[in-house]
Amino acid sequence: MNKFSIAESLNIPEWSDYQVRLNSILLTRLSDAPKPIKQSLTRMLSPKAKRLRPAILIAVVMACGQEIDEKVLTLAASIELLHIASLIHDDIIDNADSRWSVATINAREGVDYAILAGDYLFAKSIEMASAISSDCGLVLASAFREMTIGQIFEMADSYNTKRSIDSMFRAIDGKTSALMSATCRIGGLCAGLSKDKLSRLAEFGINFGRSFQLVDDLLDLIGDAKLIGKLSGNDVKEGVYTLPILLSLKSEGSNVSKYLNDRFDLALLPELLDVMTVDGSITETYRRISEINTQASDILKSDKNDNFHTLARVPSIYADWALKNLALDKYQKLLN
Repeated sequence: MNKFSIAESLNIPEWSDYQVRLNSILLTRLSDAPKPIKQSLTRMLSPKAKRLRPAILIAVVMACGQEIDEKVLTLAASIELLHIASLIHDDIIDNADSRWSVATINAREGVDYAILAGDYLFAKSIEMASAISSDCGLVLASAFREMTIGQIFEMADSYNTKRSIDSMFRAIDGKTSALMSATCRIGGLCAGLSKDKLSRLAEFGINFGRSFQLVDDLLDLIGDAKLIGKLSGNDVKEGVYTLPILLSLKSEGSNVSKYLNDRFDLALLPELLDVMTVDGSITETYRRISEINTQASDILKSDKNDNFHTLARVPSIYADWALKNLALDKYQKLLN
């Protein structure tokens, strides 16, 4: 498998150095964590994580011709901590046993520890950002609020076969897009951009977040579990009906609904995917991902800053890489 290259995709030649410095900040800032959760948190700072959001922040600042100093890297670290906190809470809700092929906190130390570990990271993240800039702290706090609202909307639709696509996107815009948008906006704040440019970056982040989540949702169904590091089909099992499933439900003649209940057996996933292959919902999901990526790109290409054009291509680059390298071979023909 070809590894996704953040340095190449975002044109950050010094990414390896920045990543070392970023990891050092993360470990240093968690050195005073309460002993009962310190080891758990350190494990969740897995080097297998892509650190995509910190890289996007750095790319935005670089595109504006600004220096990547300790303040920028600290803000990047605060964003990563907020992201990891959300993943810890997601793992609780999803009853996930592993992430990045390592045991989740809820699986190893228990749900109570996982809840508190996530809460600690949320607080630490906003504290770090606020110490650098009150505006950046407010952006992260707002993102945290939206992430919580998004998760509430998703839970409210648990096992709901009548879930609307609009409702699904409302959840995505909170749980995923809000932090991606905040990342782009904070990068713009670091560079002192105008309100109009900040809004444009934030809108790009919303679309990138949508695309990113739809790719993740598709891979939950057709991804290679060994490469992804978690069981396939977990969304369906936990009653989270994502775009591919919703499109299949709307497809004339599809009998996908017979698989959708709180007793779904993961052994039935190949059979479910056979139905979705025939009704075209997998292919249509890919088409919509491509459409959103084009919208994201157009937002930044409208800016006179040529350096933003590299960032504009990243949603498509990431989606193409992820689906080509992480989807099972038998479904590759559906992704074109």
